[in-house]
Amino acid sequence: AGAELAELSVACLQAGRQIDILAPSTEQANATILRIARILDDWAGRGRLTGAAREACLQRLAVARGREALAGADLVVDSGNSAVPESGDLGARAIWAVLGTAREIGARRLEVPAPEWLLGLRLYRPVQSARLAEILVPDGVVPEAVAGLVRLLGEMGRIVVRTAASGASAGDDLQAALLRAALALADAGWSPYELDEAARGLGFAAGPFETADQDGLERVLARLDLIGDLRAQQRLAGTSLLSTRIAAGAGGRAVGKGLYLYPAEGGKRPDPAVLAWAEGRRANGRDAVPELDPARALHAALVNEAARLLAGRVVQRASDLDLVMVRGLGFAAARGGPLLQADMAGLLTLLKVMKQAARLAPAIWKPHPMIEAMVKNGEGFFRRPGA
Repeated sequence: AGAELAELSVACLQAGRQIDILAPSTEQANATILRIARILDDWAGRGRLTGAAREACLQRLAVARGREALAGADLVVDSGNSAVPESGDLGARAIWAVLGTAREIGARRLEVPAPEWLLGLRLYRPVQSARLAEILVPDGVVPEAVAGLVRLLGEMGRIVVRTAASGASAGDDLQAALLRAALALADAGWSPYELDEAARGLGFAAGPFETADQDGLERVLARLDLIGDLRAQQRLAGTSLLSTRIAAGAGGRAVGKGLYLYPAEGGKRPDPAVLAWAEGRRANGRDAVPELDPARALHAALVNEAARLLAGRVVQRASDLDLVMVRGLGFAAARGGPLLQADMAGLLTLLKVMKQAARLAPAIWKPHPMIEAMVKNGEGFFRRPGA
């Protein structure tokens, strides 16, 4: 059940697949069916779907009445937050895709009928139209499971990035790196609104704080804590702004107040309380690094995180990370991605920024050895500069 699975169901229905919703209760299953019908109705109302096509989609949609529905499934998509039905051999030949991190995938290995067919799936919303999907591949998975899921997603028009199931997805790690850098800069006195503008200038369609409001501040804070836990670190520092806003009842756009205010008449505007908070933090660090450009600092944090992911073999190539940032995180496609931009600007420039910003938060900006080695050897993520 849930919005993400409802959106995925729409994409599968469009591709001609039969969908069975198996939920802990009939009420939850019906709520998911209703979400699916609303998306289809919206598309039909806007002319993106004919009435006949809408009806054909609904005809391929059903509520599963019991665990026996798993027996004939080719693919089970699992939200990772509910108990697996006692299944015995049911679904033993199905690809089992968990929407979650390495932690949820690992927990499911003890519960699913065939753990060698179990992998992770990271979708980008709105799932029914977003073109990117990440497959998180743990050790021991049979190649047929990966190939089968790649084929299905390809038939649905999705671009697939393969990620090692060693933590969160590459997209979550990169998004967290951008937000952590923005929070550290806010902690040093830059206003969140300056930082969102800097991120948009860098090439993102929305700044990290705009995105946090859209996702919900409590959910975002929990995700940052989870990523810290997955890396066997203490909970990530620099989240005081989020905690302060949550304590003040600012949950995000859905409740009309987050880092921004969202008046009833529409739009958004800065919150004076947030501006006052940033002003009160200014003496903590911004004045200590007056030469630091916030857009370059955000770029440097992304590049440093990308080096960590590449060095840890979480992804296979640098272009995978630029693809995730363009197709999944809203970076301008015409700019080619932050890593290509880093090559064009020169890694030495960003290395200097990292060393400046590391005074604020070493855990974010201390240069990864891979960056230092590339600068020393005159290399880039994609080619030698000038080649």
